[in-house]
Amino acid sequence: MREESFQLAYEEAGSGIPLILLHGNGEDRSYFRHQIKDLQDIRHVYALDTRGHGQSPRGTAPFNLDQFARDLEEFMDQNGIKQADLLGFSDGANIALLFALKHPDRVTKLILAGGNLDPEGMNPKDLQEIQEEYKTATGFQKELLS
Repeated sequence: MREESFQLAYEEAGSGIPLILLHGNGEDRSYFRHQIKDLQDIRHVYALDTRGHGQSPRGTAPFNLDQFARDLEEFMDQNGIKQADLLGFSDGANIALLFALKHPDRVTKLILAGGNLDPEGMNPKDLQEIQEEYKTATGFQKELLS
């Protein structure tokens, strides 16, 4: 079931080649406030609030990375962005990776920091902490490694 016309909150600055900034889990577009100031002179910067983060509504669609990648596609369509560079941090990097895998023709460059689609190499203590935070936030237990 697809939501009707979902709108992400975002900040836009500058002109030129589109650069979309994607924040990490539990953050919002303000994470990039300093980068927006620096990049707006050379790029058309879009800093998004992911679904359920910052000023973007939660909506009724699933709350997962695949949905966030679909939201990015809808955002680009709504704003007439045919191609863009994507800069993602943490879950923002994961969203950018998933989007690029599904829509390689719409991505010109990927700039990624801290993405981790497979937590196999994580420190076990850090992994346990993330799983506990996930359970607290969602009410569900999620085993990241099977």
